[in-house]
Amino acid sequence: MCKNEAECTMDTEVVRGSCLCGSVQYELRGQLGPVYCCHCRNCQKATGSAFAPLLAIESSRFRWVSGGELITGHTSSGETGGVTRWSCSQCGSALGLVSSVPEFQDSCGILVGTLDDTADLKLWGHEWVSSQPPWFKLHDELPAFEGYPPAAYFSAAAKGPLSPDLELALAKSPRAVMRCGSCDAAYPAGLEKCSKCGAGLPASQ
Repeated sequence: MCKNEAECTMDTEVVRGSCLCGSVQYELRGQLGPVYCCHCRNCQKATGSAFAPLLAIESSRFRWVSGGELITGHTSSGETGGVTRWSCSQCGSALGLVSSVPEFQDSCGILVGTLDDTADLKLWGHEWVSSQPPWFKLHDELPAFEGYPPAAYFSAAAKGPLSPDLELALAKSPRAVMRCGSCDAAYPAGLEKCSKCGAGLPASQ
């Protein structure tokens, strides 16, 4: 994690974010990767929502700009492993997280709703859909994973936009599932019809 601006000068693009009250501010440097939505129970509890929209970024390209003394961290365990979530002690805004899972230790996850500008972000897919609540259904055709996506996704996404070849490879991963827009049944990427209701499905590209 950058400790000062001099350590973050390797990239010129800067995106800033903050908590609800504005006391805690941070910045991200360089090109940003895609957004993914985590549906695990801990993210539901932490955000009070059905999922947490997150952006992975290398820790070396992230730094707190102000309000560091107001940041609190809570470490939880469970299906996703040990995760420490940051929040503002003044307004309660959830800001991001770091994971103890080995392949994620050089990156952190930022809750994208705290970014000042999200116009250029792209949603890539979903993780831990095995824990999504019954009252919430996915209605996109993006890759979804019952648990974590392959580690290759996080290591690449933390560095910036995914290459088309990697996006295709991850979408066709044996661990990926898609959701039928008609009946919400899960199906392997690449089918042309839902095996449950027969609705036409977009074949994987």
